[in-house]
Amino acid sequence: MKKTIIFLWVIIYSTVSFAGGISDTFNEGVYDTKWGEKFSKIKELYPESKVDRLKNISQLTIEDGREVLGVSRDSDSKISFIFDADDRLNGVSVYFDGEDYYSLISKLTTLFGQYKTQSANYVQWEQDGDVIITASINVSGFSSEAIFSIGYYKLPTVKISKKGLGF
Repeated sequence: MKKTIIFLWVIIYSTVSFAGGISDTFNEGVYDTKWGEKFSKIKELYPESKVDRLKNISQLTIEDGREVLGVSRDSDSKISFIFDADDRLNGVSVYFDGEDYYSLISKLTTLFGQYKTQSANYVQWEQDGDVIITASINVSGFSSEAIFSIGYYKLPTVKISKKGLGF
């Protein structure tokens, strides 16, 4: 009986201590930002950022060489802040040298457990609460870059009428 209780305690403790690691880490935001903050506020926080727009999706990119996940990065490495159609922050991507891709996956697996989805150029962990993380590699010619992306999926929907949508 005592062994059964100890076994159950170990199982419960393991589940509690490891559950929610991704959400616990990234649920509030990253780099002094909060999910859902407006484009203008993030631009004010990073005035040197480069603005990219594709239709109604915006992205701010900064050069930032800080070490991320224990992986060193060049001083001109990029961090991109991605916004939804209502200009609210809903994603961040951190860029690494392509040769760091497998180190990045190893580090993320150590921190957050085994990834759920894999293809030739990315791995993705199961969504944890409102957050999902992905490691991908982008190959172009003779160069490549590894990308660690954090996506937030709990922003409230925008209220709009059918007329406002064009119906």
